[in-house]
Amino acid sequence: YGSLRNYFSGKELDSVMNYPFRTALLEFYRWEKNSSQTMRALVSLYDHYPHENFYSNMNLLDSHDRKRILTALGDLRPDEGLSEAEREAFELSEEALELAKKRLLAATTFQIAFPGVPTIYYGDETGMQGLEDPYNRGPMNWDDIDEEIFEHYKSVLDYRNNSDVLKKGDFTPLWTEDDVLAYKRSYKDQSVLALINRSPYANTTLDLSEHGTFGWDVLSGQLFDLSETTLDPLEGRIIEIEEKGDQDG
Repeated sequence: YGSLRNYFSGKELDSVMNYPFRTALLEFYRWEKNSSQTMRALVSLYDHYPHENFYSNMNLLDSHDRKRILTALGDLRPDEGLSEAEREAFELSEEALELAKKRLLAATTFQIAFPGVPTIYYGDETGMQGLEDPYNRGPMNWDDIDEEIFEHYKSVLDYRNNSDVLKKGDFTPLWTEDDVLAYKRSYKDQSVLALINRSPYANTTLDLSEHGTFGWDVLSGQLFDLSETTLDPLEGRIIEIEEKGDQDG
């Protein structure tokens, strides 16, 4: 509650729900923080937690006591002025929902690659909406699934479950331009880059050649020249790379 505490002294907790992770991403998408400020907030977790606890943090985008992440990403305004009836019936407009979906796909990609344990609140994988408690606790409706969101969750989680580099890999923040958030994970001879572009309007091209010559988007299979890695508006990617030393050898 706003204070540093000694939870990880060896006698209390092995892990915590990583609310600061969620807060950092939402502040990034609200343009309250640029990429450097957001990355510093994430690195502060790495600095404050013992290594084992950092890698067991339960990284969440959503929970029972927060606005549904899809709703939050599509409607970034405060909702204190709504009546209870309006809060209960609230749904994103078609335009806001489309924006929220693109942000969610990128944020989820970023989430599953981050050190720790990706923690999914029920219904996020099907596209459930809802304002804060109790309107974020609706019953699961398997007859109303957003297939694009559902298939994305299946793909990224399947990749994560079969990836040693995402489970055990070192974490290296990358310092990029304001609209791009990025980091590197490395384990033995494996490395991946995780990137999101928050701009709804502009492509971004990055020179990532210091990390390797080429790489593959793990979801689409697209091959990249890492000296010219392009992110479309609101896009998130996980890119497998080969280390320069391996290529030279």
